[in-house]
Parts: sequence; C-alpha cells; structure tokens
Amino acid sequence: MRVPLDRQRRDEIRRYALRFCCEDCVHLDREHDRCAHGWPSADHRRARYRDPQVDALVFCKEFELL
Repeated sequence: MRVPLDRQRRDEIRRYALRFCCEDCVHLDREHDRCAHGWPSADHRRARYRDPQVDALVFCKEFELL
C-alpha cells in the first residue's frame, strides 16, 4: 500500500515515533538482514525515508510491530 509522504506526514512520523519499517518488524530476520517471509524489503527500509525526494510511504502487508 502506498501513501503520499509530504512534509506534514514526515513531521507526524517524527512527533509520534510511528513505526512501519522492516527494522521495527518481527518478521525481519536480523541474522541475514532480510524478510523472514522472503518479501522484497528495499521500499520498506528506514534508510529510504531519510531521502527527502521519497514521496510515498510503502507499507508491507506482513508488518507486525516488535
């Protein structure tokens, strides 16, 4: 699922410490740094959202908070 990522949403992510990246998911295989279900993870990684040019949040349907 893709959601527009604008200045307001970036502010809300910081203000409320929202979690939606692989690094916060129980399905991340930390030993191998990949999704335990085999899903591609590049669009869901925290580093991607540090780029100010990124204009959409991409949510994973398997995400479960640690």
